[in-house]
Amino acid sequence: MVVAWHPDGRRLATGCGNAIHFWDAASGRQIGIAEGHETRVIALAFHQAGEILASVAWDNTTRLWHCDTRRELVRGQLGGNALSISPDGLRLGFQSWDHAQVELWELADGREVRRFQLPTPIERCSSYYGAFNSDGSLIAIANMDGVYLFALSSCQALAVLPATHSSTAAFHPSGTSFITCGVEGLRIWPLQGCVSSNASSDLRLGSPQTLSSPAWGRMNAFSMNPNGSRLVAGCDDGFRVLDPLNPSLVVHSELRKRPGGSPALSPDGAWVATGTSDKRLQIWSARDGHLVTNLAVRGNSAVIFSPDNRWLVSASVNEYWCWEVGSWKPGLRITQTSAVKARSCVAFAPDGNMVAISVSREAVRLFRPGTDYEFATLPTGRLLSHLSFSPDGTKLLMTYEPGFAQVWDLRLIRQELAQMNLDWQETPVDKGNLRQERTRVLSTMANN
Repeated sequence: MVVAWHPDGRRLATGCGNAIHFWDAASGRQIGIAEGHETRVIALAFHQAGEILASVAWDNTTRLWHCDTRRELVRGQLGGNALSISPDGLRLGFQSWDHAQVELWELADGREVRRFQLPTPIERCSSYYGAFNSDGSLIAIANMDGVYLFALSSCQALAVLPATHSSTAAFHPSGTSFITCGVEGLRIWPLQGCVSSNASSDLRLGSPQTLSSPAWGRMNAFSMNPNGSRLVAGCDDGFRVLDPLNPSLVVHSELRKRPGGSPALSPDGAWVATGTSDKRLQIWSARDGHLVTNLAVRGNSAVIFSPDNRWLVSASVNEYWCWEVGSWKPGLRITQTSAVKARSCVAFAPDGNMVAISVSREAVRLFRPGTDYEFATLPTGRLLSHLSFSPDGTKLLMTYEPGFAQVWDLRLIRQELAQMNLDWQETPVDKGNLRQERTRVLSTMANN
């Protein structure tokens, strides 16, 4: 068993097996348990401010915990002996297992990442789809019991739409409506009012209009081009392309069965990409619904177009594959790195100059699209469900099962990197050896 005293001298933490127990020293009363490590905890250290506890276990992870809530904040995929936090609270260090080197991590003040919870998370398996509105002030997270709208400024829930089992949900770029896709069909909701961090009465939702027809069967998911003029929705007999604000004109695909994955619409509205159950990607004309070509892949794949219309990325359980839009020539492949594969998650920044990819159950990496040049690595939890960039590209939303989310502020991260001459815009492509340094810098403490 390992023991660490809290800086206030009245509390202490003990590592017993895989769990961390928090105690009131005067009474001997247990005040909480932190669980998450997969093997025995071997080291504990409190941050000098007393809000954070660091731990290391034989599962080769270093984790940061919030002392009052006992919630895991950050997980680093590396561990070692002699865990210690510097007296000023700015660095964490430990020896490698073989005692050959010392690892030093910089601890940030928590502004770089914020975490918030859905009011009623679903315990059973659910896909949490996240999206920003057009000015980045609102976040939507689709859940099996509805779609929750949050104010980014406060991370507080403002409203919930009764759109159950929604697989996809997104704000229309005009800012006047919100679109959901689920068991009730494809629907558009009027959205009015401004956002206040303290009041939800400023946000008003009208009655929805159904865009789909019962004849289309079950709705799968949808994607929209950047200006919102076209939307593609998957359904039982293929897909439909329509203008969500004027849905009278509909293009129907030749496909007479449900797509194997969510359809993707190219930014220029010319192409639709769909996955199939027989290891193929199919490219369709969005103007008339005719099949253009088939692309062979190694498994069932989700698809997404880059906002600059240069790349199509297919995401399967084993790899991500870039395809050149128009010529459909195969490009770079990026494989998942962990033995236990993560859910395939990928998102492009709005300017198309960055792509976020879930490469393992523990990390999301930021790449230059079409290349293997890595800007940075962000630590994640193991049940990552969806990724989404804010409209200005400065924030990255990560949603997780069973119902919580993180918002990473990339602008603040870059400011810290710039102070160490590691800002990714200024880093030449051939300095790949800086990636590990960035990874350590980005192991940042999350606040409430």
